[in-house]
Amino acid sequence: MAAATIHAICLKCGAGKVGAMAQCARCGFRPQASDDKARSILLSDRCAKMPVLKKFAEKISHGQQVKFDDADVLKWIDTIDAMPKPIRKFGGLTVRNWTVLGIGLGAGALFGFCYLSWTQLR
Repeated sequence: MAAATIHAICLKCGAGKVGAMAQCARCGFRPQASDDKARSILLSDRCAKMPVLKKFAEKISHGQQVKFDDADVLKWIDTIDAMPKPIRKFGGLTVRNWTVLGIGLGAGALFGFCYLSWTQLR
């Protein structure tokens, strides 16, 4: 069974987009702050029916402010903030992996330098 496409409305320009967290094709806005993410979720078919979303899209596209229920926004902010953050990797390794590798290489180089110096002194 295929996953349902989530339709959402851009907070800034009112254009339709696929997914609440997606970048808007029209204005380029992508929700970054937790409150923008929460409002974007509320403007998706996960939380509202399509006729309601169309009304919100029309209001936003005409420059009108959309009022959100503060309790709903706070609920979604709490949910978003509780989600685990993605692990950032550089060259396939996490920062911790790079730190351990750097310390290991540094210790190996220091040991090698000390060993060669000791053998030269004998």
